[in-house]
Amino acid sequence: MRARDALLEHGRVPGQVDVEHRVCALRIQPGRAGVRREGGTSDAGTQITVTPQITDGDRLLIDYQVSLSSFVGEASDVTLSPPRQQNSLTSVATVPDGFAVVVGGLEVEQETESASKVPLLGDLPILGALFRSKTRTMTKTRFFVFLR
Repeated sequence: MRARDALLEHGRVPGQVDVEHRVCALRIQPGRAGVRREGGTSDAGTQITVTPQITDGDRLLIDYQVSLSSFVGEASDVTLSPPRQQNSLTSVATVPDGFAVVVGGLEVEQETESASKVPLLGDLPILGALFRSKTRTMTKTRFFVFLR
């Protein structure tokens, strides 16, 4: 079988999949010598690294790492990146040829808060509360990886 030969030729070579979202932050500081600009980025997303190795008896040794990160809110300042949550899982599994490994248990919680109001009426000191609303939403996402 040709696919098996390819695995034997490339055994113990890690394969990696990255899906990331990048957020930029810019800091502008006036000074004596002019305006100084500093920037930076933060990444969040999914990263999967798998290192296969064929062992005796048509078994596959899979060394894997799964990292899941996401931005979990708004930045407290425009010069800062938003807060980030990261979950990682690293393990090794030995499975018979043709079987799959299911990696689960990674979960991301995201809380969002939004506010809306009726223009002008929502700004009134006492009665304005009748014309404003706040909504808080909590979202949980479970992540599964199937390795075969």
